[in-house]
Amino acid sequence: MEKKKWYYSTCFIILMLIMIPPVGIILMWAGAKFPKPVRIGVTLICLWMVASHWDSAWFANYFNTSK
Repeated sequence: MEKKKWYYSTCFIILMLIMIPPVGIILMWAGAKFPKPVRIGVTLICLWMVASHWDSAWFANYFNTSK
């Protein structure tokens, strides 16, 4: 029997989804521990969060070069 890798544990994957979403998404899909509808839903939520942050006023002000 093969020993389970520590980075495929549920707690670590959830922590990575909160702290570093791209890493968490990769681990979630590679580990195949969660059901497919959950993986799709979490991926879509993370993409939505990135897209909404991309369009935020903070992002526009950060790259505003005219002072």
